[in-house]
Amino acid sequence: MPLLRVRLAQPRPPRVRVFAWLLVQNRLPSRANLLRKTILAEDESNCPLCGEVVETCSHLVFGCPFARSLWESIGASPPPSLLASDAALVSLPEGVPVATSSFFRLLCLWHLWKHRNGVVFRHLAPSLALVRKCCHDDALLWRYRLPLDHREDVLSWAALLGAHGG
Repeated sequence: MPLLRVRLAQPRPPRVRVFAWLLVQNRLPSRANLLRKTILAEDESNCPLCGEVVETCSHLVFGCPFARSLWESIGASPPPSLLASDAALVSLPEGVPVATSSFFRLLCLWHLWKHRNGVVFRHLAPSLALVRKCCHDDALLWRYRLPLDHREDVLSWAALLGAHGG
C-alpha cells in the first residue's frame, strides 16, 4: 500500500494517517459499509454529494462527479473505476514534486472526506472552491511538518490549488 509508505518525516497529522489506513482497507464509514452493517437502510445509502449510486469508499474519492471535478481541477484524471486502495496510482501533474506527491494525494483525499462529512453532518452545499481552499490552507500548515529540503515543494501544491479556483 504505497499510499501509507513514506520515507520522509511524518507530515501527516495522526488522524490523517488513520484516515489513510481506513481508506485503503475500505473501512471508512461510507454509506455502503453502514448499509452492510444494517446501520442505514438501502434508500439512505446513495452518495450525499451526487446522489447517483451507493457511496463506497472508491466512489467517494474517484467515482463521484464531485471528486472527479476536484481531480480534474488540479490536472489529475484518475479513472472513475479506480479503487480507493489504489490511490497511490493517481498520476499528478508535473507541478507536484515526486518526493512529496504522496502527501499531496493524501491531502486531496483527506479533504474530499472532510467535505463529504460537512455535507452530511453540517448540511453544507457541495463546493469545489471550498475543498480547494481547505486543501490549500492545510498544505501551508503541513509544510512545517516536512523536512527543510522539501518545504518548498508545498509552494507548488499551493500554486496548483490556488489556480483556477473551482
